[in-house]
Parts: sequence; structure tokens; C-alpha cells
Amino acid sequence: MRVVCKQGTGWRQALPLYEGFLELALEQARATTSPLEETQAGRADVVPVPLLRQRQQLHRLKEVAPGWEDVCQAALEACNIGGQWEAALKVLSVLRAGGGGAELSEAAYTEAIEVCGKGRAWDMVLLLVAEMSSDEIPMTAATFETALKGCAATGAWSWALSLLRCMSTSTNGPNGIPLNAAHYLDALRSCAGVVDKPGGPKAQAAAKAALGLLQDVRENGWLVGQQGEDLVYCAMKTQAAARDAWGALALLDQDDGLPRSVMLRTGAMQACSGAGEWRAALSILEDMQAEGLRPNGAAYVAAMEACARGGVMDLALELLDRVLMFHPRDERTVTAAFHGAIKACGNGGQWEEATSLLQRMRQDSLAVVTSREYNAAIMACCRAQQSVAALTLLGDMSVESEHCSADETSYVLVMRAFGREGRWRTVIDLMGSLKEEAGLVPTVSSYNVVIEALAKAGEWMKALEMLAEMKQERVRPTEFTYSRCMAACEKSGEWERTLLLLADMKEQEDLVPDSYIFSTAMVACSKAGRLDDVLGILQEMREMSATSGPNLVLYNIAIGSCARARDWPRMLEEMDRMRREDIEPEESTFAAPLDTCGRTGNLPMALELLDRMREDGIKPGVVTYGYVVAAACRAGERTSAALLLDEMEAAGHPPNERTYGVAALACREGNNADAAIDLLRRRQMQGLPPDALILSCAVQACSNAGNMQRGLELITEMKSAGFSPDRAFYHSVIAGINASLASRL
Repeated sequence: MRVVCKQGTGWRQALPLYEGFLELALEQARATTSPLEETQAGRADVVPVPLLRQRQQLHRLKEVAPGWEDVCQAALEACNIGGQWEAALKVLSVLRAGGGGAELSEAAYTEAIEVCGKGRAWDMVLLLVAEMSSDEIPMTAATFETALKGCAATGAWSWALSLLRCMSTSTNGPNGIPLNAAHYLDALRSCAGVVDKPGGPKAQAAAKAALGLLQDVRENGWLVGQQGEDLVYCAMKTQAAARDAWGALALLDQDDGLPRSVMLRTGAMQACSGAGEWRAALSILEDMQAEGLRPNGAAYVAAMEACARGGVMDLALELLDRVLMFHPRDERTVTAAFHGAIKACGNGGQWEEATSLLQRMRQDSLAVVTSREYNAAIMACCRAQQSVAALTLLGDMSVESEHCSADETSYVLVMRAFGREGRWRTVIDLMGSLKEEAGLVPTVSSYNVVIEALAKAGEWMKALEMLAEMKQERVRPTEFTYSRCMAACEKSGEWERTLLLLADMKEQEDLVPDSYIFSTAMVACSKAGRLDDVLGILQEMREMSATSGPNLVLYNIAIGSCARARDWPRMLEEMDRMRREDIEPEESTFAAPLDTCGRTGNLPMALELLDRMREDGIKPGVVTYGYVVAAACRAGERTSAALLLDEMEAAGHPPNERTYGVAALACREGNNADAAIDLLRRRQMQGLPPDALILSCAVQACSNAGNMQRGLELITEMKSAGFSPDRAFYHSVIAGINASLASRL
């Protein structure tokens, strides 16, 4: 086999020789296998079966075929010469089985790793390297280099760092395997290729590791020439993945003796653009032009992306003209420039310019129009609330080439635009078109947009129908799905269905209700007067280990529910528990309880709540004082009301029209004419004109107290003070008096 392999394409003849040898060896092994052993091996016939089902015969290769390991090794060499990595892995499985699970040789691993590298089967390369490391089999320099290339291709940066450490301490030499700049370049590429969301923790860790690698390269004096630029550029790409624009700029300004080339400046522009620092990216482009450097296609693409992020439409159009002038035959650059210009116009609110650019792009013979460009134009229309124009573009995509057929993103953008306008019927029609005309299978994104539109329109029954359809189509709902359905039910007063949805969500293993979902359920129960259910949900949150427990919003809902139910003991208990859980109350915490006190005339509780606010370091505002004044007026406590108004002024919160209005209404409801008259007198002392609402309430309070004559005298007095009653004033007074008489009758 080795002799044949040396002759040109002899590996093609060598592999059949190996297969023939293996077939004869297995046939001989079967002939000497007892029926019982053959049955235990899972084979009772003579039909050819895969090697994995012939383990019993493979284990006997040592007995029936001496030298079989040499034949397999020669087959691996033939696979390596021919680049047949899949066949090499099959040979490797025969070696494993024939050896009875014994460790494979260094030569076998080396050949298999090398051929997998040639075939770019990088996952298999790393898997074989891991096996070698586990079996403590030493690796050659070529094997290390292949493994590093596999790390660079798959983003396995932590493996790359481990391989570099192993190379420096390898037992193949007294001082290990000498490292060079190419090894570090592959390691930096692995850091740049890490799979993570932009700015994610993995990307940030890889960026930090890249800076350490670059420091080693700097200490070894390898940052020279094109090699140095490649190393720094890879490090910049790691900073771009980590969304660290200033880290990339620091690398660009590093005094390493490297020129600030177009490539390095482009890398810095990409990092700045990705991090949202579009002004810095465009500043780099200006510096390049000022220094006489001509930007390449990648630099223009980075600049266009920066313009898109900043919505700098004028500059984007100027850069597009430059690309068409200097790179007219670069299809990728021209297409990317058009895309960036469309996005820039959309972000700048110029949807008409974006659609015009799309039309211009369609007429350009070089630019390739894809769904990506159409989606950018559709997004521009949606941001400008031009849903009809977005729908027109969606229809145009169906008549384009196969490169830009509408995808789910296209439909989702248009459906969301109509959903925001409350046109839920159009959203449902588009959902039908997505499935029937476009032939797409809707995912959770599409369903969520439809349910959100239905929830906004208050169509809770249709929202629940859509949720049921999701489950029927085996599309798993998310937390957002349940939250929108619950919000629709809560707005419609369907508190029972809101709780059923919460219970259904908790049965899903991969879903955890968040504070918003719990708050929706609590609000629904609070509106229905279900105080026990409100407090039960709050207690459930305390007991759930997967959440952080109740927050300020949830406690405010519970405290407000207790106040509206006039369950003051439980309200105070929840306030005390809130403090024990180190949740600082705010003025909003006391708003609902004080409002209830003002409506019911519960002055003692209002004063106690006012004292609690002061203890918590919360300064009462105008609205808060207004509720307490209203409680005093409704309770008939003229002196307390006057003192509270004085306290407001002393605290720097003079009573406003709302304060007087709330107090006057409380006087009317409490039949407290004297307090209402005090409010009128107080305004006169402050030099303010008589207020129609306060006078109307005072007259009605006099009537309710059986002293209509006093009310008429009060109107005469205020007229002499400059008050001019109109038809609306008399109507309000008459309506109040009639209601009083009707209640007496």
C-alpha cells in the first residue's frame, strides 16, 4: 500500500487494498467464531453489516490477521495523501475496536488530525486532540499547529491558550516546541471568532485574553511588518466583538513602530461602529483622507455602518457616491454601501429617501438586492409610521429574484407597524399570508407580534386563540407571550383568566414568571377587589427561589389594594414587611392609601401615613398634602385642614389649583360648608380670585346641610368680590342641589 501511494494518485488504489484486507480478515474471524458468540455479537446471518456491528470480529483481528495495525496505519497515510478525512475516521474506529479499547498510537492520531485539518473538519480535529490529551500522548509541532488552526476556525480561544502553554512545555524537546508569530496569530483569530452575543461575557473574556497574547507578541519583538499588522488587526477584532471601541482605539494609537495603515484604521472603525461610537469611526475616516490614504472597501463598509447607526444621511449618501466612484466593480462593497445608506436614511427618519435608494439599487447592475436591503427599507418606513409603504415593499419582494424573497423578518416588521396603529385585523391577514402565500413556518417571533397587537386592541379572546394555536403548532410560548395575553385579560377585567394563564405558565419547565407578569396578575385581582389573591401572589413571589422576590412596584400594588379595601391592619403589615426586606418606600407607595383616606375622611390614618413618610425620609409633595387636606375637609376638621395648608406653604409647597379642588370636593361630599368657606377666605387672603369650583362646592355643602340661604348669600358676596358666575357654574350648583333633594326624598 505504501508503495502504491508513492505513485501519483496511488492512494485511490491503496484504499481498496485496505478494504479487501479488512474484508478477508473479518471473514476469517467469522469463520472461527462460535454460533453462541455470533449471536451475542448481534449477527446471526451472513449479510454484510456496518463495522460497528462487527465488534466481535474486529476484536479478533490480532489473532487472525498479524500486522493488521501496520495495514491500518498505511491506510491512514493513504487517506492523508488523498485528503479523505471521513475514510480516515473509519480506519481510526477499526484501530480502536481491534485494539480492544487500547490507546491509539501517536502516528495514527497524527495522520488523522492532519487529514481532518486538510478537510477543514475542525470539530473532529479538536475532538482528536482532546483524546490525545486525555491519553497523555505527546503531539508533534505539526499536530499543535493544526489544532491551533482548528481553534481559530471554531472560536475555541480557551483551547488555543491551553495549546500554547502545552507547546511551551512539550516533552518533545528540552525547551518545548518553539513558538512563533503564526502560532499567536491563530490564537488571536480564535479569540476574535468566539461565539457569543456582541459585548457578551465570553466575548469580553476573549478580548482580555487577546490583549495578553498581544503583550507576549510585543515582548518577543514580532510586531513588525505585515505580520505585526495582522496580529494587531486580530486583536482589534476581539475588541469589536466585545463592543470595546476605546480598547481598539488604544491599540491603534499604540507606539509599536507599526504604521497606522488602512487595515488597522479599518479595524478600529469596525470596532467603533459596532460599539455605537459612530462619530469616532467617521473621525478615523476623515483622518485617513486628510493624510492622503485611500480607504479600501472594508473601510467604506465600516463607515457606512457608522452612518447607519448615527442616522447621518447626508454623509452616507456622499460615501455611497465615493464607493461607486472608486470601487465600481467590487460587488460586495457596493452592495454593503447601498445597505448602509438605506439604514442611515431610515435611522434619520427619511423613509422616502430609503425607498428611493432601494429603487436605485435595483437598477444598478452590480449591486445584489437581497431581503436584507428590503428589510432595511421596510424598517425605515415602519419607524416613520408609514405602514402602507412598508406593506407595498413587502409586496414588491414577491416579484424580485430568488435572492430577496420575503422572510419572516419582513413580515414581522410590517405586522408590528400595523399592530402599533391598532389595525389588528391587518396583522392577522399578514399572518395568514406568511403561512399560505410565502410558505413560511411562523416562529415565536411572529406569534408574539400578533398577540401583542391583539392585546393592545383589547381582543383578549383572539389573543388566547392565538396562544392555543401556538401550542397546537408546537411553537413554545415565551414569557413575553404570556405577559401580553395576561395584559389583554387584565385590561378587560378577566381576572380569572389572568390567573389561569399565570398557572399555565408556571407549569412550563423553561419559563419563569418575572415581576411584570406577577404585577399584571396582582393588578387584575386588585381591580376585581380580590385582596386575598393579591396578597397570595405576593407571598408566592417570596417563596419562589428562582426570583429575587417582590420589588417596590409589587408592594405598591399590594398596599394600594389593602387601602382600597380599607383593610388598614394588613396594609400597615405589608409596609412593615417591606421595610424588613430592605425595600425603600417612595412617595408613590403612600399615594393610593392617602387617596383612600381623602375619599373616606379617615384623617387619623392619613396623619399616621404622613408621619411614616417623614420617618422614611420622604418629603411630602403637593399631591400628598392634597390627599391629607381632603381627608381633614371630609372629616369636618376645619382647624386641621387650615394647619395642613399652613404646613404646605412652610415646606415650600404652596397649595395649587388641584389642592384646592380636591379639598373643595371633599367638603361637598362631607357636607362641610364651613371648611369650604375657609378655603374661599384663604384664597382671598392670598390675593387670588374666587374659584368657581370651590364656590360651587361650598353652596352645595350649605344646601346639603339644610342652609340654602347661606349658600345664596355666599354667591352674592363672591360676586361683589369680582366673581362672574356663568351658565356652567349655575348648572353645577343646581345639579348638586337636586341630587341632595332627591336623596332626601
